[in-house]
Order: sequence, then structure tokens, then C-alpha cells
Amino acid sequence: MNEFDKALIEILNPAMEQENCHIDFLSYKKGKKENILTIYLEKDDYSSLTLDDVVHLSEILSLKLDETDPIKENYSLDVSTSGAIKEVKDFSKLPLLLGKYFEIRLKNPIDGENIYLGYLNEVNDDTISLSYRIKTREKVVIIDKSNINKATLTVKL
Repeated sequence: MNEFDKALIEILNPAMEQENCHIDFLSYKKGKKENILTIYLEKDDYSSLTLDDVVHLSEILSLKLDETDPIKENYSLDVSTSGAIKEVKDFSKLPLLLGKYFEIRLKNPIDGENIYLGYLNEVNDDTISLSYRIKTREKVVIIDKSNINKATLTVKL
């Protein structure tokens, strides 16, 4: 992320914090025909944003951008959610996601497996507990947070 994008986040995030949301991703791209400011939002508790929520938050962001005028040229504002599948980088948010379905990629395998798909059961200071199925049997794996390469909130297909 470049310095301009970081500056935009600093301008816009306080308005989102008042709505119990945060900017998950922001990018300003200059194009040949059109400049686009793309913003992905997420609720602080990782619950779902509705279309009405996105419209409301988009209006707040638009007003804040008009008020502060950080972008001098014409641009389009594209506001959305980060979607149903998203990486969770801040492990302090994991307790908010208990019961959610995850893909956990490990740095070092456990029982010969590098990837686990399952439901987050428990979060402790240093470990998480994930329940997963092998055929008809439910199993639980305890994973050290330090061994997690990537934790992705995902959907079960």
C-alpha cells in the first residue's frame, strides 16, 4: 500500500469507526479514461454487511471525501464488502469468529496435514481449536497460532 492510500485510510477510517466498521482494503488507481477509488469495508465484529449498509456507508465516505477533498482529479468511488471469503490477519479478532468456517494453512504440518477446513471452536492466548470432518467422523485439532501461515474465513460448499 502506498503513502497516498494510507493517507486516505487515515482520513476515512474515523468515519467508519463511528459506524462500527473499518476499511479492509483501499486502492486508488489512475486510469487512461477513468480514475477509481476502491474501498472494501468490513464490520468490526465480522458480521455481514447488507446492501443497505453498503449504500449508507458509501454515502458517508462520499461526504467525507467531498469535505476533505484529498483527490483533486475526477474519479469514481467503488465501495463494497470484502466478501464472504476473506483472510483474517488480526488474530485478536478470532474470538468474534467462533463457530465460523475456516481454511487454516499451516507453516508446519500437524498429523501430516498442512491445510485444515473446519469450524473455529475455541480461541486461547496461544492456540485455536478447529473441528473438522473426515468422512463421517468429527475430529478436533489444536493449532498453535504461531504455526498458522494463513487463516481464511470461508464458506462451506
